Amino acid sequence: MPEKTFTKHELQNVESREHKENLEELQAVRFAKDLSKIYKAEKQKRKRLEEMNVELKNRNEELMDFAFLASNDLKEPLAKMDNCIAELVNEGAKTEKKWLERLGDVRDSARRLHNLIDEINQFYRINSVFVHFKPTYLNDVVLENLSDLETLVESTGVVLEMGELPILETDPIQLRILFQNILVNVLRFNKVERNSPVKVFAERKGGGFWRIIFRGNGQGFEIEKLKTILSPNFNEDDRFEINKEEMGLSLCEKIVKRLGGSIYEEAGDDGSFSFNIVLPEKAIRHSYQGATG
Repeated sequence: MPEKTFTKHELQNVESREHKENLEELQAVRFAKDLSKIYKAEKQKRKRLEEMNVELKNRNEELMDFAFLASNDLKEPLAKMDNCIAELVNEGAKTEKKWLERLGDVRDSARRLHNLIDEINQFYRINSVFVHFKPTYLNDVVLENLSDLETLVESTGVVLEMGELPILETDPIQLRILFQNILVNVLRFNKVERNSPVKVFAERKGGGFWRIIFRGNGQGFEIEKLKTILSPNFNEDDRFEINKEEMGLSLCEKIVKRLGGSIYEEAGDDGSFSFNIVLPEKAIRHSYQGATG
């Protein structure tokens, strides 16, 4: 069979068709690549949106938790102010010195309220996530707590002994909320009839950590229940089924974790109970935490 020959025009048509097919194939490949990029980008956007929703949910929960704790903290200075005023009204102006002392206490409590409100505003401004670390003398934190809790201390008749506590690089705002909730529980669950003081002291641990111990007397709190409340797996959907002291303890575990530490309870053989807070001497920052403030 003789070999078929093509005219120049036919060859041009063949080349044109091949070029068109190659071009269409190239365009299809490019379209597929573009479509793949769009799909991946949309997938990443959806993933980021899901992460942002989770983050927003966590932030809202933290704001609720902080509001719960802060509202209780605000009540203590108010209780002290009310107690001082009632004392002045009931006893009258027996001595000018007494008046001045109690009015000084009222003024101090008012200042504490002002500071607490400022701290709440600060907490909201930083979107409830950032932790601002700075050197903090723990003895000062406990003394501020005790000043706010003066009415509770007097009503329970508890004697408190405090040892020398360390200076830690931590967040003083959240630490004070943490300590106050621990102190409230120790004071309320302490057995005064044992005539033993409530003790606050510290022990240095290995690895740059300190253990802060709040020790009370008697089986003031159900240890098994306390283990459940302090457990990271505590179901906070049950928050309305427990009292405010128990709720405060469950939130303390969150604060301690944010500060790079841990919290646990112990029951002593002598009938004592203690809350143990382990905190780093130097700040341990997580990815969501802010710089030193």
